[in-house]
Amino acid sequence: MKAAALVLLGLLGAAQAQTGPHFIHGSWVNVRESAATTARAVEQLTTNTPVDVTARQGDWCQLKYGAGKTGFVACSLLGPQPLTLADAGSNAARAFWVAPSPNRLAAYGQSLPVPAALRLDALVKTVQVDQTVRFPAVAEFEAAKKRMKAGVMLDPTIEIQRGEPADPLAALKGYKLRPAPIKPSLFRTHASVALVSEQDADGLAAVAGSRVSLTPAGLPTGWFSRHAGPEIEGVTGFWDVGHAVLSFEPAMTVYSVAANGLVGAMAVRSLPLDVGGEGHYCGARYLGKSLPEGVSVESAYQSAEGADVAPQRGYPALKEGSELLVTLAVPRDKPLRQSAKVRTQSEPVKDLKAYGGEPAERAAPTVAPRVALREIDLDGDGVTDVLQIETPLHLGDASVDVVYRRVWFLNINGQWFAAGAWEDQDCT
Repeated sequence: MKAAALVLLGLLGAAQAQTGPHFIHGSWVNVRESAATTARAVEQLTTNTPVDVTARQGDWCQLKYGAGKTGFVACSLLGPQPLTLADAGSNAARAFWVAPSPNRLAAYGQSLPVPAALRLDALVKTVQVDQTVRFPAVAEFEAAKKRMKAGVMLDPTIEIQRGEPADPLAALKGYKLRPAPIKPSLFRTHASVALVSEQDADGLAAVAGSRVSLTPAGLPTGWFSRHAGPEIEGVTGFWDVGHAVLSFEPAMTVYSVAANGLVGAMAVRSLPLDVGGEGHYCGARYLGKSLPEGVSVESAYQSAEGADVAPQRGYPALKEGSELLVTLAVPRDKPLRQSAKVRTQSEPVKDLKAYGGEPAERAAPTVAPRVALREIDLDGDGVTDVLQIETPLHLGDASVDVVYRRVWFLNINGQWFAAGAWEDQDCT
């Protein structure tokens, strides 16, 4: 009898452990009037919505949520802790609701299953370049778009992921140049800075502390770039969003450091966001993330596509054509000074080869190629905060004399971390 009582108490304890505070773990969970799949759905809750489980009925949990609302959901869609992005894994919808952002909305839209009639192999037969394509409305994606239109504050500890410390000497292999030793200086955490060479608008806005919103501004359209048509090569956008505008409130400040040490600043109020459109074909470019292609953050810029970039008061105006070493964002409460200290070392490069490693058979370039090491001290304490290494890759034969690659490193609390790369292109 005593043993039976202990077993009964154990079962009651297990039942009680399954009630109390929980979180929605599905991405779009129906709350029903009663404990049955045939019951009317009164509302949908998204990932990590907090709820209070008051009772269980088999596989169903009765819960309270919001302002006194009640209903039933499948217990398998609940969990005692909120999900993280790592928990969401490859589920793009769930990742969006865990941490809403413009990039994760785009990834969600691109993950939606496309009806056969709207797949590219079918569209190439009916759609011409710049013609619109209409995708069916999806209730959960509509809710996600509404969430992003309202705007979100992004967490820099989520958006900024640089991996393990890096060794700049690897980029200087074969050369005599060496950067000075560093110690903790201006940037103490990864959330202290975001370079345009390594981050896109999500990462920059997260560090700058600007609320970012996304407003759809056009339907998907067909495009081609490497032939004369009429067959299209792809469709712009993500699901039914062909073009969108990002807005930043307050305006996001983006700084640019010139080779002469002057620091300019631009207020970025909005930028266009185009995903899944014409791919990169030719031209110098950042190799990783960056702001939307074609949008300058060094000079005032406005466009019908949604760009609104203007000079920030109190900072010097950088002359057009100035050699810019780095463009970055920092937390709003820690603005950069109007000038930086730049120390440049360089070394000539002899016998530079043509593309593919063959000996150059063309005339020598007008400017002798050199590898350059630039150490940028943003706060004037004598310690390098940003490192830029510029290396000539090969002689060009189409439009430029020398093809260069630039890489950046950040001093984060006394250690170097890789922070993006740029590569010239030898093309017309």
